[in-house]
Amino acid sequence: MNFKARIARAAPLMESLPAKCIAALALGLAGAGGFAPFELAAAAAASIAGLFWLAAKENRPLAGALIGFLWGEAFFSVGLSWTFNSMHVYGGVPAVAAALGVMALAAFLSLVPGAVCALAAWIKASRPLKAMFILPGLWCLGELVRGSWVMGFGWLSIGYAYVDSLFKSWAPAAGVYGVGLVVNLLIGALLVLLTGQQDKRRVVVRAATAIWAGVLALSTVALDLVQWSKPAQSIEVRVVQADLPVAMRLTQSMQAQRAARVEAMSRRSAMSSHIDLIVWPEGVFGYPVQRLGAESLRAVLGTASSMQTELLFNGFSQAAGARVFNSNWLAAPNGERNDLGAQIREVYQKHHLVPFGEFVPVGFRWFVDALGIPMADQSAGPAGGAGPVSAAGIPAALTVCYENMFGEELRQWWRHSNPQVMINLANLGWFAPWATQQFSQMSVMRALETARPVLQAVNNAGSMLIAPDGTVERSSLPGAQNLDLRLVSYAGEPTLFVRFGNAPAACAALLVVVFGAAAAAVLRRRSARRER
Repeated sequence: MNFKARIARAAPLMESLPAKCIAALALGLAGAGGFAPFELAAAAAASIAGLFWLAAKENRPLAGALIGFLWGEAFFSVGLSWTFNSMHVYGGVPAVAAALGVMALAAFLSLVPGAVCALAAWIKASRPLKAMFILPGLWCLGELVRGSWVMGFGWLSIGYAYVDSLFKSWAPAAGVYGVGLVVNLLIGALLVLLTGQQDKRRVVVRAATAIWAGVLALSTVALDLVQWSKPAQSIEVRVVQADLPVAMRLTQSMQAQRAARVEAMSRRSAMSSHIDLIVWPEGVFGYPVQRLGAESLRAVLGTASSMQTELLFNGFSQAAGARVFNSNWLAAPNGERNDLGAQIREVYQKHHLVPFGEFVPVGFRWFVDALGIPMADQSAGPAGGAGPVSAAGIPAALTVCYENMFGEELRQWWRHSNPQVMINLANLGWFAPWATQQFSQMSVMRALETARPVLQAVNNAGSMLIAPDGTVERSSLPGAQNLDLRLVSYAGEPTLFVRFGNAPAACAALLVVVFGAAAAAVLRRRSARRER
C-alpha cells in the first residue's frame, strides 16, 4: 500500500474531535524532538506537517483552537521542562507544584498555536490553500507575537530546529522567523502534493504546487551561495568556565572565595604566548561592582594586570542610592589601584530583563519574596548599549544570558558601529542541562542572522565559539575549565536581517495569508457562478 493510500485509509479515523486532540498531543510531543537535547529537525517538520494536516481539515474555530492548544501544551511542556529544575531545586517549590508550573507556562504559550489554528478554521478556504499559505503565514505571525511583539518569549521558535540544515541560509535575509516561514511553506506544499486528489481537474493545481515548492528550494540553495561577511582580524581569547555553584545569597567572604577561584583559573599557563582578552561568565559576582570587597576587586584587577590583557566580566551595577543594572564590565591592565574609573569601565547594561528573576511583574511581588530571589528589582539599559564597545581592539556587540534570544534587539548595536563579534555572558546553572543546549541553538541563529561570530561564555557548560556560518568551532564540556581559542572577527556590510529585522518575515507572512484568503474568495465566486 503506497503512502497516499495509507493517508486516505487513515483519514476517516481522524474525523472525530477526540481523535484529533489525541493526535495533536502526540504531534506536540514529537515536535519537541526538533530541539536539544534531541535536535532532530525531521521530528519538528513531521510535527508541523501533522498539525497542519489536522488544522487544514477543521472548519470549526473552537475545535481548531483546541487542537492547536493541545499541540502547544505537549510541545512546550516537554521542550521547557528544564524550568522545573529552577522552581523545584532552587526555588524550593514542591515537585508537584513545580510540574504544574511548567504546564501553566506551556498553557500560556499554547494560546498562540491555539489562536493560529482557530483563525485558520475561521477563514473559509480549501484544505490545500490552508496548508500551503494560510497556516504557514499565520504560524509565522503567531511566533512573532509570542517571541517579539507581545509575549517576549521566543524560546522554541520553530526556525531554531533548522540551524544545522540548508534552510539556515534564510537567516541573514529574514531571521529565525523567516527560516520557519520558508520551511513551513515547503511543508504545506509537500502536504498538498502527497495527499491531494489525482483526478484531471487537480493536475494544474498539483503542477503549480510543485513549481512553488521548487522555487522555495532553489531560492534556499541560491541564498546558501551568498557570502555575507569576510574575515577581519584575530585575537587570542581565554573563556573561563568557572562552574561556580548557584548562590542565592553571598557574604563578602564567600564572594571573595568565588573571585579567587576564577582568578586562579584565569592565570593558568596559556597555550599561546599572549592572551588578548579574558572573558568571565555571568554569575561570578553577587554584589554590585561598586560595593565589591577589596579581595574581590583585587581578583579582577590582578587578573588583568598579571596577564596584561583586557578582562570582560559581568556584575551588578549600583551607584549610591541608584537603580540596579545587570552589567558587563571591562578591566584594563593598568596595575592594581582600586580606581574603578581608571581601570574598570561599565560597557553595557542588560536591556531585556527576565521576569521574576530580574524584575517583578505587577502583582507578583509575593511570589518573588516567597522564593527569595536576589536582585529582582533591576532596571533595563538601552537596547544595543549606550555606545560602541571595543574588546581587545575589536568592535563588539554584548549581550547577557537569554538576551541571545532577541535578534531584533541585538541588531540595535549597529546603530553605533559595525560589530565584528558578538559576546554573550551567561549563567544557566539554575536549569537542567538541556537548557544550555537549546540556548546554544539560539546563539547559532544569532551568528547566522548577523554573519558575525558569537563567543559564548557560560558558567557551568556550553561555552563556545560559533562561526558566522553557524559552525561551532570550539566548545567546552560541562564543568570547570578554560577554553583557549583564536577568535577571528568578521567584517562587512550589515546583513538584510540587521538592516530590516523581522519586517521581511512579517510582511511575507501577511502576504501569503492574504493571498491564500483572496484565492479562496475567487474560487468561491467562480463556483457560485457555475451553480447559477
